[in-house]
Amino acid sequence: MKRRAVYISGVRFDPIMQTQLIDDIARHVTHPSKRSFLVVKPYVEFLAAAQADASKATLINQADRVVADGVAIQWAASYLHGRRGPLQFAKSLLIDIQRASWREQVIPERGAGVTATQQLLKHAEQTGWRVGILGGPRDTAATFSAVQKRYPQLKLVTVESGYFSSNEEAELVFRLKKCQLDLLFVAMGFPRQEEFMVRQQDAGVAERLILMKWVGHSSEPPKQCDGLGWSGCGACFASPHELVARPQYHDSCTLSIAKVKKSS
Repeated sequence: MKRRAVYISGVRFDPIMQTQLIDDIARHVTHPSKRSFLVVKPYVEFLAAAQADASKATLINQADRVVADGVAIQWAASYLHGRRGPLQFAKSLLIDIQRASWREQVIPERGAGVTATQQLLKHAEQTGWRVGILGGPRDTAATFSAVQKRYPQLKLVTVESGYFSSNEEAELVFRLKKCQLDLLFVAMGFPRQEEFMVRQQDAGVAERLILMKWVGHSSEPPKQCDGLGWSGCGACFASPHELVARPQYHDSCTLSIAKVKKSS
């Protein structure tokens, strides 16, 4: 049964499993639409920006799929969904979060950047998707080499630096369209990457990720912390006030796709 989307601090999150997301992306690669389908993965720090500036929440919510990046978002959704108070708050962080059944009652899986990106790149490698990366350091050759070393069969067509001016954007988009990509990862930091994707949706931007979470090194949390449900929860302890608004619910809408529009 399809779960309803949930709002936390004005930001929409779609309760979806990573396998479902990859299946939806694959479906769109096979049957593309005229517009790119945008997927964003906010983590808890995005919520503070959304509370301070409602336009940031609007920007995120324009995406076709909003996937929770990290267990902190799972915790917030589960805590806000049930009874609240000082005791419940402490219990949720010290005890409840260790139980998968509690963490996953609202958002069934955390789409953590490093894990989700690796799964998607492995699938792209197996299926022969044409992949591009926009973002990261000026030394695009180093990024290209690091990704290709980890995924030797990946059809990594292009890597573009995220350092470009507004005057250079049109030429950049032209180069990307010429690459005939199936999937483009954008990693320029929030909100610049989301603003770029929304602005260029008809030109063919597909997916956002934080590039430095996985390129060239591993930054996955310790397995013992991940098993206890604690990875990514530091921000909850530091800024619990960011997550105080009770989530609102509505029916989820379209399936997720992430095909880059190819030039005619």
